[in-house]
Amino acid sequence: MRRPTSSLVAALLLAAAGLAAGPQGAAAGDFADAKKTFKKGLESDDPAVRRQAFAALADHDGAAAVDEVASVLGRETDASVLLAGVRTLSAFRTPEATNAIVAAAKAAKGPKRLLLLVALRDQRGDGGKDFLAETATGTDPQAAAHAALGLGAKGVAGAADTLLGLLAHKDWQVRSAAARALAMLGKNAGKEAGPRLLAALDAAEGRDRTDLVDALAAVTGQDFQDDPAAWKALLAGTAPAQVARAPRATTYFAGVAVRGKRVVLILDHSNCTDDPHPFQERTRLQDVCKVPGARDVPWMKLTTTADFLKAHGARLVNDLPEARSVGFVSAGGPRLDVRLVRPQPATAGTKAAIVKEIESMKAETGLDVLGAIQAALDAGGKEPASWALGPDEIVYMGCGGPWLAPVKDTALVGAAAGLRARLRCVPVHMVGVGAHHTDMFRTIADLSGGRYVNLAR
Repeated sequence: MRRPTSSLVAALLLAAAGLAAGPQGAAAGDFADAKKTFKKGLESDDPAVRRQAFAALADHDGAAAVDEVASVLGRETDASVLLAGVRTLSAFRTPEATNAIVAAAKAAKGPKRLLLLVALRDQRGDGGKDFLAETATGTDPQAAAHAALGLGAKGVAGAADTLLGLLAHKDWQVRSAAARALAMLGKNAGKEAGPRLLAALDAAEGRDRTDLVDALAAVTGQDFQDDPAAWKALLAGTAPAQVARAPRATTYFAGVAVRGKRVVLILDHSNCTDDPHPFQERTRLQDVCKVPGARDVPWMKLTTTADFLKAHGARLVNDLPEARSVGFVSAGGPRLDVRLVRPQPATAGTKAAIVKEIESMKAETGLDVLGAIQAALDAGGKEPASWALGPDEIVYMGCGGPWLAPVKDTALVGAAAGLRARLRCVPVHMVGVGAHHTDMFRTIADLSGGRYVNLAR
């Protein structure tokens, strides 16, 4: 085999250096065409066309493409387009692209910075880990939460000490993010993780309890739910089979544990709630009315979807301990009913007022899904008050899709509701009954860190 000449080696090295530095020659021409197509797509008034525009840059994994996408995140207002931009960035893999995302995040402020952090945390590999570690211990709690999640998602085992330290943060969102990140690290979180997580669980009062329970399960390989005494015994060396179990009382909604300190419930009462519920076999109806560790939701007289939603909603409200706060949004018809949206202590009076509203709901034409979730997210006030005073858990149950509403595009509703909740670190559990819009429900739950429950049948 003929050895390459020194001039050929030099040419190859020069070409490699050129590719690392950015588009050149034919590649530059390809990128110029892609950039032109991208910018043309962004000129459209149709969000679907603007979303599709990012596909032009998908094969140009490098700093130049990052700069183009990042510039859009600073000026675009449609959430579905922003989500497309974030997903484009997170799909890039080259070190040049990662470094460019980090540089853009360092220079950005406000929502743009958070969106870049979300893109970085969703990107595979441990690129940007030093920036994430620095941000996780910074003074901006919202950025710190997303950076912590990024360290977990990237599997940065060396970040365990940083994450364990964040378990004592004053903001529940940061504590929750640290617990979720440690759960992603699993047994790589180290020997100190178990005791530190248990100490945090002992002190926790809201949604972070669920994330701490999940983290304890991930780092130990055991599952004792919200049972500090059982976890203590396990960590002290007791064999799992010998550990006595006495978990603290937990409120459940459609099988989802709801441990939030400030919970907002949203129920749909659009026209689809007049339909017969989809659980016509008695055994199936009984199954979807079971509540772990407690009596069933009364199922005997449920005939319509409205009956089903009302029964589950009333049960959630009545099961919440008085140490929690609860708010309610009634979604259906030409207007949202948000009179009770602001979470109030779950006293007998508060519960009675919400249950009365639930029982009075009647099927109406129209449904503003996005408006309902936005109202719940802003129940404690808009930015920045929402970070400290807003809900830490939202539960939505419904059967309908958005119609006769300001925003009817299900892709936009899913992206806008899910992305906004994700930036706030508020999980939204989406429970779909009957022929609901599965993609929209799943998008909102997945983006926000909530649970999606499909009760189509």
